[in-house]
Amino acid sequence: EPFRHAATGPWVGGLVTGSEGLFALICSAKLRLHKKPEMIEDRAWFFPAFEIGCEAVKGLAQDGHNFAMLRLSDESETHFLSQFRLAMAGHIRAPLMQRLALKAKRVTARPALLIAGFEGVRVDCNETFNQLGSRLRQAGGIALGKRPGASWRKGRYELPYLRESLLRRGIGV
Repeated sequence: EPFRHAATGPWVGGLVTGSEGLFALICSAKLRLHKKPEMIEDRAWFFPAFEIGCEAVKGLAQDGHNFAMLRLSDESETHFLSQFRLAMAGHIRAPLMQRLALKAKRVTARPALLIAGFEGVRVDCNETFNQLGSRLRQAGGIALGKRPGASWRKGRYELPYLRESLLRRGIGV
């Protein structure tokens, strides 16, 4: 970010979004190379509330499940991401079939979204999917399948840039 011309003191937005090296200096680093996993896949679940999703994630971590990544968005972020995705596709609201499917699955009006990522050998990943899916259903999760996870993976590096643009305009999400 270019030098800010303001006499109001330090820019707190920089502290909120990360120091980007402002408070540390990397003196050395090690690089390890790994083979690309046979399977890389993300799947998604809705939870009726963020707190319920937190308890499910905590349980998964304590049980030692073999996942590569878990990302839980609260209700506000889930709503924002959903509306943003629709707007980028030129829609005002979700297609009728999608709305009916979510209603049939009894998804709440403002759910929390969990994205779970899996990497490794296909057989192991499929076994992990089954175990994790069963555990998340017991915790109140509603399976959404691969599509939301694939959408998240495709755009995961775009959102931080959007966040920076919004913060420069005084908008926090």
